[in-house]
Amino acid sequence: MVIVKDTIHGNIKVGELERKLMDAREFQRLRGVKQLGMTYLVYPGANHTRFEHALGTMHIVDQFCSALKLNQREIGKLRAAALLHDVGHLAFSHESEAVLSKLLGGSHEVLGARKILKGEIAEILKNEGMAPGEIVSLMKGKKNGRIISSDVGADRIDYLLRDAHYTGVAYGVIDSQRIIHTAELGKKGELMLGWGGLESAESLLIARYLMFSTVYMHHAVRIAASMMRRAMERVFKEEGIGVENALELDDARMTELLMNSGRRGAELARRVQSRKLYKRAAVLWWTRMTQEGQKLFTSARGCEKMERELEEAAGLEQDDVIIDVCEDYGKGSKVRVVMEDGKVVPLAEISAIVKSIGLAEQMRWRAIVACDAKHVGKVKRASKELFKGLMRAGS
Repeated sequence: MVIVKDTIHGNIKVGELERKLMDAREFQRLRGVKQLGMTYLVYPGANHTRFEHALGTMHIVDQFCSALKLNQREIGKLRAAALLHDVGHLAFSHESEAVLSKLLGGSHEVLGARKILKGEIAEILKNEGMAPGEIVSLMKGKKNGRIISSDVGADRIDYLLRDAHYTGVAYGVIDSQRIIHTAELGKKGELMLGWGGLESAESLLIARYLMFSTVYMHHAVRIAASMMRRAMERVFKEEGIGVENALELDDARMTELLMNSGRRGAELARRVQSRKLYKRAAVLWWTRMTQEGQKLFTSARGCEKMERELEEAAGLEQDDVIIDVCEDYGKGSKVRVVMEDGKVVPLAEISAIVKSIGLAEQMRWRAIVACDAKHVGKVKRASKELFKGLMRAGS
């Protein structure tokens, strides 16, 4: 047993199996993968990594397990699954996943499963009497794995606390201990909260919404991320560089690869690295779009088509205009609450606050048209003309 001093949770106990897993090459790579991708360009303190987050998630899982009085064997498996839950993340975390998941055949969960089922990590688990397939199943939220991946689970609790601390934004501060000590497990392993945890669950969901609005979806973060994604598209899809290389890279090595690649991908990567970011030429709000506009802006092909049309209208070249459409983070809450009479109900049915969060998320959803600062004027004029029929009257 060793003790790791963590900025968020203080002392974290690490067992012998977990120490071996942490020493594996695949896990050590996470030291070089920032938790929040390009966010450090706006919030300078956001340099924390997936390595730290994995340790924190394991620590919180252990607290859940103790509160739920699980046996030591189950706790050991859940701790291992929590520690490994992000081992499949590529450089820049979610930013690269949006581009490379199709080329590599799956999301970071799928890629992580591959790394756990075969190779150094698999051998470590087997030597310690654990089945890699069972760890993958827990990691994916099967059975008691919901302790890790639930809307009020360990993964979310740690990243909100950690991201709030390192960005200096107070919105992510939540009552994690109240959530942990009011947690209950359903018959199929689903993580629920007792009636006494209602307010803490509401607080967590509010914190997540506010962190998305102010940090994760900050316009400069989105523009930087879209530029880096475009650089990766050019390099891995069009310039003949083997996509399998991406599995071994951390942020620094990926940046180096992009900057030394072909002309367009390298140029965009260099601009991000030196923070010479594109600027907003237009912002298109979801609630002000016609149905046709909403359909167009949720289509990758539709956005590509509009980029080409804007570039042509403004006399620009390919990738001089980038349209960023944020992910849909308004997916609703799946948290269930055990009422005082024992009935289990969805949190959204008994919380007006949770219902209002869904509406607020829709109100914040927007597409951003970005380009070099020197082209903003003409791209803005071209956008106004091109998108005229896609916006509701008076918008």
